[in-house]
Amino acid sequence: LYVEQGRFAVAESTLLAAARVPTPRLRAGDSWAGTAAGQLADLYRQRGRYAASDSIARAALPTMTGPDGEEHPAVGEALGFLAIAQAERGRPAAAESLFRRALALYERVLLPNDRRLGAAAKPAANALLEQGRLAEAEPFYGRALALDSVALGPAHPTVAIVLFNLANLRRESGAPEAAIPLAERA
Repeated sequence: LYVEQGRFAVAESTLLAAARVPTPRLRAGDSWAGTAAGQLADLYRQRGRYAASDSIARAALPTMTGPDGEEHPAVGEALGFLAIAQAERGRPAAAESLFRRALALYERVLLPNDRRLGAAAKPAANALLEQGRLAEAEPFYGRALALDSVALGPAHPTVAIVLFNLANLRRESGAPEAAIPLAERA
């Protein structure tokens, strides 16, 4: 809420406090503090403080593990924060690797139609696209489109964005005739 209101200093102090809050309810394997640290890392990323973001997200990874260890969705969230920071710093190969790790984790621990799978597939596709690996990016966009269409409905703006990205990819791949219907749907 504070970030949406532009109250970044308040958001930062609240997340800092939450990330290190020692309470009897937090046990080893609880991901609350790690999630707060991940959100703090994302706030720093949004504010252009990439080194701090990277450092906090990496430190948060071990605290985000749940009873299943590394097999916890919060770990995928932290990997996603790290990947976004890498992508924004012009490191698409590093971002791709982290996005793929997050997606693989989500595939193991989430239901097959979970919305987070689509959310993880899109940035992986974007990282591949940025590296010029169009053929590898297309299945990720296709998967995101299928998942988002079911989870959000075919008229949702997120679905339109995926359709547009997929159309753009096909156009760049030399298949403008395949791009037109997708762009029209978007």
